Amino acid sequence: MLSIRSCEARCILTTLAIALAAGTHATAGDTVGWRTDGTGRYPDARPPARWSATSGVAWKVGLPDWGNASPVVVGGRAFVCAEPATLICIDLERRRIAWQKANDDLTDRKPKTHSTNGYSSYTPVSDGRRVYVAYGLGVVACCDLEGNRTWGLELAAPDHAYGGSTSPILVGGLLVVRFRDLVALDPATGRERWRVKTRQAFGTPVIVELDGVLYVVSPRGDIIRAADGRLVAKDIFGPDADKLQHRFNSPVINRRRVYMVDGYNKQKVGMAACVELPATARELDAGNVRLVWTNTQLLKDRYYASPVYHDGLVYSATKRGQVVVLDASTGAVVYVERVRLGGTVYPSLCLAGNAMYLGSDSGRSIFFEPGRRFEEISRCELEKYRGTPVFAGGTVYVRGMDNFYVIAAHRDQDREERIP
Repeated sequence: MLSIRSCEARCILTTLAIALAAGTHATAGDTVGWRTDGTGRYPDARPPARWSATSGVAWKVGLPDWGNASPVVVGGRAFVCAEPATLICIDLERRRIAWQKANDDLTDRKPKTHSTNGYSSYTPVSDGRRVYVAYGLGVVACCDLEGNRTWGLELAAPDHAYGGSTSPILVGGLLVVRFRDLVALDPATGRERWRVKTRQAFGTPVIVELDGVLYVVSPRGDIIRAADGRLVAKDIFGPDADKLQHRFNSPVINRRRVYMVDGYNKQKVGMAACVELPATARELDAGNVRLVWTNTQLLKDRYYASPVYHDGLVYSATKRGQVVVLDASTGAVVYVERVRLGGTVYPSLCLAGNAMYLGSDSGRSIFFEPGRRFEEISRCELEKYRGTPVFAGGTVYVRGMDNFYVIAAHRDQDREERIP
């Protein structure tokens, strides 16, 4: 077990979010879910520097309906979601849909949602043997890798008229989901293990481990001990963050520091904060956390994309496509750059090899150099999509509105431009 891990979450407007999370340690080999290991970091990736609908696409497969959830890749399979509550398994070797399982039979209700968000903005999570899914209908289900549903249940309708997008996470042998309360379920049976009331948010919680004890940090800044659901700290990002109406994305973690970047309350304030956790679980159980800094002077916009931490900087983006980079030590703005992608920035930021990635629901995306000065590397274009791509070696997996794409660098490295 690694000492610190995080599982992000997503932020899509009207609720996607994207959520979450970055850290210096990943959970590779443990679980696969939102942004793969939850960090948004793919240091071994070498994707093509450019792609389009007619260039760089190795293959694609048509999907039965749209969806905002990010893809999850498990071995030779990719899992994506479709409206209103369908789980789709794509055979990556045979390049076709292997099976699809509808889960809308678990409820008769149709909660309110926004037309952009729909019901399938929750990225699945897998332990390598089973896949767990949640949908804005208020249902949760578990399927094996062959598409057999082992259990399914109805919990509660999301607590916002725009729906929800908090992706399920696996932590300490529990499946944690959120529609209204944060609820831990037994992954084998779906039986409820604990429940904690939390304020409305669209992002996905992150996971922290201290002294072998696992904790869940909510986008609102509540810290819950995973084993028993005990609330050990509340509103850790301070009173300014507590005023924010929504929490669209997820926090990001580096070592013992937790960062949040979000905004757009009634006063249209953008802000960021950094909290340092104590060195031991005993201290955290006593609620000992330290607010290191806050910055309440950020661009006044919504921040649907979950941020990424890398090499002393926190990378974030507004919904209108302005990259906002902060010094992780002080919270000071390092630079702001409008990248002009068009549309709305729902996909979360990622570190792909030695480049930062940012996309928009226009289908346009950009790679840029990490560092204290903005330097564009390249631009890409595809069909409209809102979920965050997955990067694996020289391959990129994208869940478009109509198609699932596998984008791959050419084998001839001398002739194909790649992200180094």
